Amino acid sequence: MATYTYTARSREGQQVSGRIEATTEREAVTKLRALGHMPTAVRHEQKPQVNSVWKWLTRTYLAPFIYPASTKAKAAFFRSFAVLLGTGMGMQELGEALAESTTNRTLRRVSLEIGDAGRRGETISSVMQEYPGVFQRHIISLIKTGETGGSLEQTLRQIADFLDIAYEIELEFKMQTFYPKVLAVVILGLPLAVVTAFPPAAQFLTPLMSLSTIWAIVGIFFAAYMIWKALMTWEPWKRGIDRIKLLLPWVGGVIRRSATARWARAMALLYAAGVPLRTAMEACSEAVGNSAMAADLLHVAPLADKGIPFHEVLRASHALPPAALRMAMTGERTGSMDVLLSKIAEFYEGETKVAARQSTILIFVLLLLFAAAVVGYMVISFYSGYYDKLFQMVPS
Repeated sequence: MATYTYTARSREGQQVSGRIEATTEREAVTKLRALGHMPTAVRHEQKPQVNSVWKWLTRTYLAPFIYPASTKAKAAFFRSFAVLLGTGMGMQELGEALAESTTNRTLRRVSLEIGDAGRRGETISSVMQEYPGVFQRHIISLIKTGETGGSLEQTLRQIADFLDIAYEIELEFKMQTFYPKVLAVVILGLPLAVVTAFPPAAQFLTPLMSLSTIWAIVGIFFAAYMIWKALMTWEPWKRGIDRIKLLLPWVGGVIRRSATARWARAMALLYAAGVPLRTAMEACSEAVGNSAMAADLLHVAPLADKGIPFHEVLRASHALPPAALRMAMTGERTGSMDVLLSKIAEFYEGETKVAARQSTILIFVLLLLFAAAVVGYMVISFYSGYYDKLFQMVPS
């Protein structure tokens, strides 16, 4: 028998945790319910072996980095999963068919492991928990709810719809920022291209525009980028930077509205699925996309177990905009919280799209000014160097 660690709610509503012996995760859940506990998390306890550490590193970091699963690929994955589940085929056969339906190697591996888990009597959510870099916590919570309530097929379709909306927002942002990105690359590469393509011109440029200086600047920027990426994996640093972003004029408002839209969309799904409020808030904190806002929402999540109204819990976090709090209060009073949460998501998604277009125009203007400055400096540098050479050639 295997050992499983668990977190559950007792009959008195208190949180309990511990270990339990069982053959499968499903058997562990059954034993916990027989003890009068409502399990919220059950995980197989593995011995710390080298293979286990390598397996954890591969699933958490390497697989998502080498073969990242895009939002579009995950939406297609969950939609295909729902269709195949509706056919009534066995889990092992379903896993193989699901693996054939996706071209992403990470999702293909997940599909095969889902088939193997079904054959062993384990849950689908237990497989997805092994891939935190691919599946967010609120998605795993929805899968657990679908497994427990017997509505897994419907839950999979809801997740696919949620990811389709997220992909549309990503596509809109990419489309709006494509031209500024191209312009930025051209501006940054222009001095290097001129000096590399026309080496004789380098002698007329100032030392700042020399080939060695340009490569040194490129190297410094690359090193700074890699250091920044490494620092952003450290949670306190990332949370501090995200907190600063929220304090920036105009930019902070855009980030907060975008994060609110993602949070409301995920919360609407979990609320409609009947997930306990505290569990839903803890799971949805990862969907926000801003670690500072996520920490604020996670901090007030325990208040949901104390009978405090939902909108008051949200107000205590100081994370969401006032309009979202007012709509949440209306939804709580009318008993249509999931509908109002969806309306909050739609409202702030619309505002995010408008802000993205405005940001694109602003960035475009700033890049044009920067491009003019770079070209102007190159022209002045060239002609000043050119006339200096001429004056040096003239006898005194």
